[in-house]
Amino acid sequence: YKISARATFNAEYFYVVNPPESVDFKNPLSLGFSFDTGGHIFQINFSNAPAMTERHALTQTAGSWMDGDFALGFSIYRTFSF
Repeated sequence: YKISARATFNAEYFYVVNPPESVDFKNPLSLGFSFDTGGHIFQINFSNAPAMTERHALTQTAGSWMDGDFALGFSIYRTFSF
């Protein structure tokens, strides 16, 4: 969701149809905020998934938001022109 010309709110949720029975599986939910400074993009993310790749998020999410099981992620992107 675009908050302003340089800021966005991001959300992602996956409903996994056939979750693995071997673990107490939870559907992954991620919330984030991005801010563009003109040359850099700063992102902060909160998620109950153990990693940001589909392989891990869709098969290994055992943490629950209600229990406080979430991770904090931070990234910086830089735009280059050649």
